[in-house]
Amino acid sequence: MIKRKISLFLVVFMLFSIFTGCDVNELGYMNLSTEMNKLTQIEIKNLTQIEIPKEITGKDADSKLDIDIQGEANIDDLNKAYLNLNIKFELDGKGNTDPINFMMIDNKFYVSKNILSEMLKFRDDLKLDLDETDVLIAEKLVEELKDVDYILLPSQYDISGIEGLKNSNVSVTYKDNKAIIESAKKYLTNAFKGFESKLIKKTSNGYVMELNAKDVWSFISRLVKYISENKELVFDETIKYLETVYANMEIKDGAEAVDTKSVIEGFKELKEDFYKGIDEIYKSIKTIETEEKDELDEIINMFGQSYLKNEIYKEGNTYGQKIDAKLMIEGILSGSITSKTTISPKAVKKALAPKKIITTEEIEELYKKLENKYNPVKTIEISWYRDYPEGG
Repeated sequence: MIKRKISLFLVVFMLFSIFTGCDVNELGYMNLSTEMNKLTQIEIKNLTQIEIPKEITGKDADSKLDIDIQGEANIDDLNKAYLNLNIKFELDGKGNTDPINFMMIDNKFYVSKNILSEMLKFRDDLKLDLDETDVLIAEKLVEELKDVDYILLPSQYDISGIEGLKNSNVSVTYKDNKAIIESAKKYLTNAFKGFESKLIKKTSNGYVMELNAKDVWSFISRLVKYISENKELVFDETIKYLETVYANMEIKDGAEAVDTKSVIEGFKELKEDFYKGIDEIYKSIKTIETEEKDELDEIINMFGQSYLKNEIYKEGNTYGQKIDAKLMIEGILSGSITSKTTISPKAVKKALAPKKIITTEEIEELYKKLENKYNPVKTIEISWYRDYPEGG
């Protein structure tokens, strides 16, 4: 359990520190990201294309999935966040007729009922193993929902699949989200002030991060080395950051408030285990880079043509992000993605929660009834007989 917690700490550090350090470009990247994250009422636009090789889909040619997302959000109050997205997609020239609408209102999630008919339309592409009876039942299900507009999705705890969180009464209330954002920036600057990612460059209106397999390993190696050599600083600054985060959150389990101070104390108790863990990881990396260098080079070369390019920028009052990534394994394409997202300030009025809804549990019950009607289980009686000859 301790090693798992240490690994979690390390992952958090790695994700954070990729945008940190004393380099002017890294600070600029972080400042622009912070500026973008401070927007609370926004218009969102996203265009994404994913290329899927035929070796994965089993089709005669590579497939292309195009996704178009348009929407808005209001997160003035994180405890009553509002998100409204219209999603259109096209797979190899075939797309949905009407957008699928996804909404988050007061931290409850809704999706328009047409997601069911759209999934049915793409059943072959999604490799849904449905026979004629299954299709009939699904079509009848859609008909039964004529008076429904939205499906109420399970809570985030139900979706997690973790039994201990299902039907959980845990609730989180945020007090000051801006304070959390500012503390994150301070944490990254203080904890990693001597570390440079060497991945970020300045552009005419923003910053771009580019890396390949060799860059990834170099970054991980240098990051672990930095943390090992500055473990007290990194650990102490992490605790300070967590204290700020928990101070701006109220966590309840049912009606009972969770003692966040005891949670922080629990993290503090991991100090020595963290020190030992990070030193062990650093030792393992040095071993790989010396005694197992040939194997390391082989793995890096295997992914040698893979790359990731992530750019953020600002044009007028609009913020944008462009992503271009490709995964190549031994020169063979395993997938690629290009994406462009823009976020602009916009006055967003929160909509009321839809009234004509159905829960996923109610859909399951309705499906079972339709299944019993159109595909009933047939009872077969089998009698066993054995004739014995006289005197047998």
